[in-house]
Amino acid sequence: MMSKQSKTDLPGTDLLFGSHTNKATAAAKETIEKIEEKPTIKISNLKNVKTINVDSSEPVKFTFYFDPQLLEDLEVAKFRLRMEKRIKISKSDIVNASLEYCMKDLNFLERLVKGDLD
Repeated sequence: MMSKQSKTDLPGTDLLFGSHTNKATAAAKETIEKIEEKPTIKISNLKNVKTINVDSSEPVKFTFYFDPQLLEDLEVAKFRLRMEKRIKISKSDIVNASLEYCMKDLNFLERLVKGDLD
């Protein structure tokens, strides 16, 4: 009768099933701590105050809602700039450049939003 082995003798099994999990957990906790240290933007409804750390030079992730057609146009613009003009660009780059351009002229931005462009 063969006895059932309780432990495998294959090299590397401790990496798959054992001691590395504590290291991975520690690394994950360290990563979470680093993320929590980064400046954040708190967005809320009108009941609460909005705070933005403008001293940070790092990009900040933010969520906006877009019309699906506008997102498709953005994807096409990115593709055409990459393929036709050989410009390495992301959708975030396009949105940032567009917003910077619009924010330079508040009157232009107002006309753009109202649909009063010539």
